[in-house]
Formats: sequence, C-alpha cells, structure tokens
Amino acid sequence: MNPDGKVPIIAADAYCAMTAAPCDAFVIMLCQICDNIERGFVRSRAMFLTYGSMALRIMHRPHHFHLPRSAAGANPIVRNSGGRFSVGQDDHSQPISEGSGLPSQMVEALLLLGQGDFSYRLPRTLSRANDDTVAFCFNAAAENLERMIQQSRDKETRILTLINRVSEALVSVASGDLSVQVERDFQRDPADLLAFLVNNTITELAQLVADSDRRAVDDRQRLEELVDARTRELQVLASIDEVTGILNRRRILAAASEECQRMARYPEALCFAMFDIDHFKLINDAFGHSVGDRALRLVAVTARSQLRLQDRIGRYGGEEFLIVFPETSLEGAARVTERVRAAIESLELNEGGFRATLSISAGVGEVARAETLDAVLRRVDSAMYRAKSAGRNQVVRVPLPAP
Repeated sequence: MNPDGKVPIIAADAYCAMTAAPCDAFVIMLCQICDNIERGFVRSRAMFLTYGSMALRIMHRPHHFHLPRSAAGANPIVRNSGGRFSVGQDDHSQPISEGSGLPSQMVEALLLLGQGDFSYRLPRTLSRANDDTVAFCFNAAAENLERMIQQSRDKETRILTLINRVSEALVSVASGDLSVQVERDFQRDPADLLAFLVNNTITELAQLVADSDRRAVDDRQRLEELVDARTRELQVLASIDEVTGILNRRRILAAASEECQRMARYPEALCFAMFDIDHFKLINDAFGHSVGDRALRLVAVTARSQLRLQDRIGRYGGEEFLIVFPETSLEGAARVTERVRAAIESLELNEGGFRATLSISAGVGEVARAETLDAVLRRVDSAMYRAKSAGRNQVVRVPLPAP
C-alpha cells in the first residue's frame, strides 16, 4: 500500500503470484488489465469496456486455461515474465479451472467500471481465498484507472486553462498591450513550455516595438529639425534681398507696419528715413549692371554698419532704401541718417579701372499719431526728393503734419 492509500499495480501482480489457490478466469483477466495499465495501454473507457466484455464472455463460457510450469517445478497460477503476467497454453501445461462463473456483485462491479464509475470498490475479507483475490485485483485496477482518468482530466483542465490564458494574452497583444504575460505553473512539461514560449515571444515583440518606436521618435525629431532648418532658410530667402543682403521690400514694409501698430498702443516715437543713391543710373549705363549691383551692396553694407541693433533697413526699390527707427525721436533719427550719409560719402567704388565716389540723398520724418504707413512714407519720400532738388548728398527733415 502506498502512503496515499493506493495499491500499485505491481502489488496486485505480486499478490496473485504468491497465492497457490486456484483462480477464476476473471482474476487472470484483471491481472492482464493491470499489466496493460502499467504498460500504459489502457487509457480510455472504450478500451476498458473491451476488457469487460471479454471477462463477461469468459464468465459464461467454461474454458481450460493452461499455464506453463516454472523452472523450479512449481505450479503457479499466472506466468511471471519480468514482472508481467499472462495466460498461456503449451505442451507443458495443466488445467486451472472449469470456468465456474462470477458472482453477481463482481459482474455488477465490472459493468460499473466499464461505464466509467471508477469509485466503486468490492468488499474484501483480507483472506487469501479466491473471492478476496478477485476483489483485491479488481480494487487495484479500479483505483489505478481512477487515478489515471483523474490525471487525464486534470491535464485536460490544465490545458484548457492554458489555452484560455494564451487566447486572452493574444487578444491583449492584438489590442496593443505588450506587457501581458501568460501565468505559468513551472511544471516543466510541454504545456508549461508553451506558456514560456508565448511569454518569450511577447517579450521579444515588445522589445521590437519599443526599438521601432525609439527609431520612429528619433527619425521624427531629425525630420522636424530638418524641416525647421529648411523653414528658417526659406524665411530668410523670402525676407532677404538677394542683391544687397538686407531686407527686401515686402519684409521692410512688414516691419514698418508692425512698428506703426505698436506705436498706436504705446506712447513712443517712431521715425522713418528713405534715401536714394545719387546718379546711380549713370553708373549702370556706363559700367553695366554688375558694377551697379556692387555699388548697391557696398551702400547697403555701409548703411547697416552705422545703425543700432533695433533699427531695420531694407531695399525699398531700385536704388532706394528705407530705414525704420523704433523708439527714436526725429532729432535722433536725423542724426543717425546723417552718420550713414557721411559713411557712404567716404566710399570709393573701384571696378575695372573705374573709380567713382558715392553719395546719397535722404529724407527723415516722424510718424504722427493715427497716421497711416502710406501717409508717412509719402512725406518721407517727398523730403528725399527735396534733398535731391537741393543739390543731393544731404539729409532733409520733414515736420509732422498739421493736426
């Protein structure tokens, strides 16, 4: 008897081998069932029903069962071959039983066992009589069958549970949750191995997705940086005059408009200056547009070098330039414009043997309250033409318009 109360198959075989009393054919059949159970052949109810049918036929048909003599000359009931038992017939045999039949309780027990009721047990007398031997063998076979069926059911339940867990995990993975893991019981069998492989696959997939996300973030960041750089370049190209390198007409007028709007909100002075290169048409006609472009660049660079950081300068059109003086009075704007004029007057254009001096004529005006940009530009432009009419190379101030 095992510690858990179960009778092992080999114990049933040994009990049959030790008894010298005659045994009914049903005992031999049960020994054969036990032998096949131990071998792992009887695994289903259908197979056991086959053995039950055979035993019932044995019960109703008397036979002579013959067993071989042992090497020691004994008269055993069952042949023992390496711990296994079988029914044999050969030339050196003797009769065992005339097939006297089985008691009704044994027939009922066999039918219940064949129908799947593995909890039924035959009562025992604990003697070595034939009935007790039959009951012992039957109970051992039933107990082992019950154990095997229960193990099979437990395994089936475990597999179904694992299938449900794997299905739930896969559904979670499909929905984007890569942190899910299948619960393992660590029995180190194929079912546990499947759970391990599923978990390992999910972990590797999560790592791949994480790596892909990091690469996507890096690529997106590099793309955004590239787009920002290209946007700034385009903004510069859209704002800069390609000949002079200073603000173009659109951008300098936008800056002037922004300052006018700001002056309407805050009580600060704002002045504009407009100047024109004297006799620029003669330079273009005499020496070509390349020399004229060089003169424009030279004047733009020189004028910008005389301005403050907050001042803005741009090419207004042709050889005309516009300067915006934020937070500057008319006196201060005129003074800075005069400094620009003096710096340009000191320039000397030397191009292919041609030597010429440059000069500008400028008009400066202060923006009046509620005055539009077009209105103040017309006043400053008028002052510039008065400077040209007065002999060029000078700065003319324009007073505020009458209220």
